[in-house]
Amino acid sequence: MLKRIGAFLLVFAAVTLSLSSCSRSREVSYYQYFDTVITLSATSMARADFESYAEGAEKEISTYHRLFDIYHEYAGMNNLRTVNLAAGKGVPVPIDSRLFDFLCTAVALHEVTGGYMNVMMGSVTSLWNTARENAQDGAAALPSEAALAEAKKHTAIESLVLDRENGTAYIKDPAASLDVGAFGKGYAAERVAEYLRECGVRDGFVLDFGGNLRVIGNRGDGVPFTSGIHDPLQDALGNYALLLSLDDCALVTSGSYFRYFEIEGKRYHHLIDPESARPAERFVSVSVRGKDSGICDALSTALFVMEKEAGEALIESLDGYEAVWILQNGEVFYTGGTENYVVK
Repeated sequence: MLKRIGAFLLVFAAVTLSLSSCSRSREVSYYQYFDTVITLSATSMARADFESYAEGAEKEISTYHRLFDIYHEYAGMNNLRTVNLAAGKGVPVPIDSRLFDFLCTAVALHEVTGGYMNVMMGSVTSLWNTARENAQDGAAALPSEAALAEAKKHTAIESLVLDRENGTAYIKDPAASLDVGAFGKGYAAERVAEYLRECGVRDGFVLDFGGNLRVIGNRGDGVPFTSGIHDPLQDALGNYALLLSLDDCALVTSGSYFRYFEIEGKRYHHLIDPESARPAERFVSVSVRGKDSGICDALSTALFVMEKEAGEALIESLDGYEAVWILQNGEVFYTGGTENYVVK
């Protein structure tokens, strides 16, 4: 059951993480990956150890950034850009096993979410991305209804053919393309967390992929991290609609305030409803807490464009995941299991 916890007017909403203060806290940020700021931090760790872990983690981040890039190709690597360029040409593209596994997960999550998380939305999202870029250059204009209707015809997940035996990917429809913004960052964060665990990290480490949070273990003192979902009535940091505890899990938010442009005072954001091919308008943000940041990322995207009741049913069908919705009128709801993690 959803629990109503208040009503607010939206000004700003985001997710932040409170690290314990400690003289041995470490932090490093990267600005060149996934079109966002990625910050790695540790609550209590020797500098040499942290630098070693961070160096290895950055290599992993860089690899996934290049594999998932839909705008650029890289020497010696077939990535999503390569797969998109080969669409409809009849030649499957050999890809790295990591990219193959990612695309298999994407297909599985398409089924789980009833198609609301669809990495084959590239033909539609490219129109909105172009509109946003044009708006930034002072030439704001919406995609035409005809263009959106045509693009929507080329979003079938069945267009993506994955051949495990040969390790290839192929898009049958020449007008279709992949866009993995719906969960690429979250998936990459989970893989980096796995890498750090293999290196021996057990507690006190935080990966922040542009607000997509993945914490490894607790703070290091047996106490969970605390993350705040901001009160949308407040601009200032530290004003929260809800505080949640995080212990070896992720918290990911999809919101209308991250990437958008405005025309005549109306905001057009980057979270596109696959049914209408337009920005979804039901919510201001949806946050998902759970054990896998890739799945949290995919679910937060899907729940943002689904009816609230359908989203609630989806979350409650999954073990270990909870969600928080902030509606357009500022009301905040969360799934019943979230109560177990609310910090009073």
